[in-house]
Amino acid sequence: MSDQPSSTPGRVLKKRESCEDNTLSLDYWISLWANRLDTWQEENGNTLMWEYMNNVYLKGLKKNPSDSRVFIPLCGKAKDMKMLYDVGFTVVGLEYVKQGIDEFFSENHIPRKDHPLKFGSGKFPCVTSEDGRIMIIHGDMFQCGAEDLPFPDYDIIWDRAAFNVLNFSDRPRYAEYEAGVLADDGIILMIAYEYDRSVFGGPPAHVSRECLLQSYDNFCTVAEFDRHDVMDPTNPKREQMLKRGLPPHMYEVLHVMRKH
Repeated sequence: MSDQPSSTPGRVLKKRESCEDNTLSLDYWISLWANRLDTWQEENGNTLMWEYMNNVYLKGLKKNPSDSRVFIPLCGKAKDMKMLYDVGFTVVGLEYVKQGIDEFFSENHIPRKDHPLKFGSGKFPCVTSEDGRIMIIHGDMFQCGAEDLPFPDYDIIWDRAAFNVLNFSDRPRYAEYEAGVLADDGIILMIAYEYDRSVFGGPPAHVSRECLLQSYDNFCTVAEFDRHDVMDPTNPKREQMLKRGLPPHMYEVLHVMRKH
């Protein structure tokens, strides 16, 4: 029997063929991991997000990071989790693919504790560091409600292109979910990708500021902090990315959101 949580009925569909499709499935992501096609990993965390953290957020932080909590939806094995932990934050991730959780702890040499049923309703297993400051819940985000998370709210929601890979129909409830667990004075840091949709269909999907406003405007202000072209000729991964079918220009954009 698979150690993956059961897929939600009706969500197991074919691979998305264009930006307009709503066909990414949970099984699709499992297959990417199993076939070592998780090419979105960043060895040193996300550059734009850490520029904001180091140059803006941490300089203005009025409390100790150890008193702050970060939530990372669709976290995979993101190096950012270890980096945030090293700064002193308590980090909570949520991930459907168990392989990503296992590899995060093994690759970062973090001793782990496995909890079959840990938080909230007790429906979802969780893996934590020995000191409990890193917790990754194993489950489908749309089945794991806010009541299943270990804390009621979070100072930072670290969204490194998670919104980009959602099916279009899931975006409104995802935005509501994030806003619902964001502390009143918290921020959402979100990486989004913009490109010419006529030459590339995703994933990741094209996400403009207008698209973000459609989903988040009822909850948050949306401000662009910075952007850069990930297909810049100086990028050593550019040729590899072009072979994967990515467009010749793809802009990575960091948006900062705060509650109204």
